[in-house]
Amino acid sequence: DFDGGLLRCGENSTSCTLPANLGPDSGESIPENFDDVDDYIGCWSTPTTASQCQGTSRGNISDILGTSSEDKYRNFRVEVSVAYDNLTATPPTGITNYKKVTITIFASNTQPLTLTAIRGNY
Repeated sequence: DFDGGLLRCGENSTSCTLPANLGPDSGESIPENFDDVDDYIGCWSTPTTASQCQGTSRGNISDILGTSSEDKYRNFRVEVSVAYDNLTATPPTGITNYKKVTITIFASNTQPLTLTAIRGNY
């Protein structure tokens, strides 16, 4: 890649993650060790919102936003999903060059806010 000199998945011997295996890789249990967007899949919450997680509980919001965020986001939780996308209306059945990242923010008694982005394999 133009940034770090590493090969993108699918080139040479570097394989891409199968759709069923998206999520943190072995040894990537804390954000400091994450190396791709699908490592964030799951629910990031606070002690007061952990029981409301719809996805796999991954840790505290402060793990990804910093310890100074604990008081500011006491009643928040963030659900992250990542899936391969082929930029068409039909969902892909395998590996593509794009991942669709969906982040839903739940903030106390307000309506959830969903943000979606596409991450390319460049």
